[in-house]
Order: sequence, then C-alpha cells, then structure tokens
Amino acid sequence: MKPLRVVVVAVVALTVHGVAVAQQPVGRLTDIVGPVEIDAFGTGRFIRAQTNDALYRESVVRTGSGGRAIARIGDVAHPIAESTTVAVSSLVAAERSAGRGFVRRIVDGIANALGPPRQEAVAAGTDRADRPERLTGSADFTDGVALLRARRFADAIGRLDRIDVDIWPWMYDFSVEDHYAYLTVALIGSGDPAGAIDNAFDFLMAAPAPSLVDRLPPRLVVLVGLAADQTGDERLAATAADHRLELATPESVAFVIGALRVLGYTDDAAVLEREARTQRPGVDWPALLAGW
Repeated sequence: MKPLRVVVVAVVALTVHGVAVAQQPVGRLTDIVGPVEIDAFGTGRFIRAQTNDALYRESVVRTGSGGRAIARIGDVAHPIAESTTVAVSSLVAAERSAGRGFVRRIVDGIANALGPPRQEAVAAGTDRADRPERLTGSADFTDGVALLRARRFADAIGRLDRIDVDIWPWMYDFSVEDHYAYLTVALIGSGDPAGAIDNAFDFLMAAPAPSLVDRLPPRLVVLVGLAADQTGDERLAATAADHRLELATPESVAFVIGALRVLGYTDDAAVLEREARTQRPGVDWPALLAGW
C-alpha cells in the first residue's frame, strides 16, 4: 500500500502544479466604480470584483449600469465601460501581438500600399461588395456601432445580429460589407475569434479557407488575420498577412485604424495613422477618425 500512496501523492502534486501553471495571473483589475463582477476562471460564476483582483486568461469581467473598471495587462490599461462584458483572453491576445508578429506585418503592408489616392472602389472579388446598398437608416446598426466603439462588445453583437442584411439589404443606409466588418470586430473584441472568422467568411457565403482570403474585402482580410492570429491558425493568418492589401479609400484605412484601437492594438493603430497622414496629407483624417 505504501508505494500506491506515493504514486497517488505524486499524481496529485503534478495535477495541482499543472493547474497552478495554467492559471498564472496575466494582470489585475483596478479603478473599480459601481457594479463590477468577475468570473476569475471562466466557470460562469460571477462574484463582486474588488480592487487588485487577479486577472487570468480565462477571466471574464462584466459591469452593470454605472459600473466601470480598468483591466491592467502588462503595462497597458484597458478601460472597461459600463454594461459591458469583456473576456480577458481578448486583451491578452492584443498585448501578445501588439507591435510585432502578424499585426505589425499587416499594418506595414497597409502602410506600404498607401500612396496617391486611387479612384477605384475597394474590390472584394464578389458581386455582393459591388452593390451600393444605401437607401434607408437602421437604428440597430447605428446603436451597434456606438456600442462597439464603447467596447461594449456583447451588446454590440446583440444589436448587429438583429439586422438581416441577406434578406433586405436595400432597406439600410450602410453596405453589407459594413455590417460584416463591424460585427467581425465585435466578435473579436468579445473573445470569440473563431466566431469572427466564421462571420467574415459568411460574407462570401462560404466556410473559412485560406484559398478564399483573396475574395474577401480588404477590411475583412485584416480582421480575419487578427482573429486567426488569436486562434493560432498560422496558415490562415499567414495567408492574410501575405495578401496584398490596398485599402483604396481613406474611409477604409480609417476603419482599420479605429478597429485596431478598439481591440487594444494601440501602438499599431498609431503607426498606421502616422503613415496615413504622411502619405495622404490632403485627407481630413481627424474627421474620419472622430467616430472611433
């Protein structure tokens, strides 16, 4: 019996050590105001948050009406607005990639493709992107984008998901591509990069595949690359990074800058904005970026 006890103790010790390693803190929660709750290990059980609570990769933080906090991951502070649910994994992924790897490659690619303004529209390789479906307004779209910019990703998804652009695209004053682009950003921000990839390829009405990346609009190529980098899909991320990105319109470049900011890639957003202002000085960049 004694050898058995030794084996059992050893197994337990290894298991506990494995859990401890897997659950090393990646940051802490500070500046808590109002109702803020934390699910430390992603079990679905939330408790009231306290200042300096440890944040793990699996952690989820949610705020109620009037609640806010700051998630500090490394040296970067990520504000969490009221009535928001934030997966810490999405913040960790942003910090891991910021300033290097895929994100820097794709930002450099966009910067290199800038230059004299081009007259042609952004090409998507699909009939869907060529139709200017812009006729009437949509409160759900306007509200969804506002929630996204406030980093209230779950709420933004709820609003944007209510819009059925495939059945009645001519009812809205935004394009089908706009809808897919903003919803993809919201899914990445919510900590669901796999869902973001699926949503982006839904634009083509196809399953995700590296061979179809060149058929996506450039904005969605960027977002697919970000999401694939977070999921560890190296082939898809590399295909997106190697794709020649030419965001023909200043509006498209401004969208990418804003999306990078919202998702926590602040350094890369600053690099791209600096290049955009240098390459196209005649564009009113403050006006284009004001919404973000």
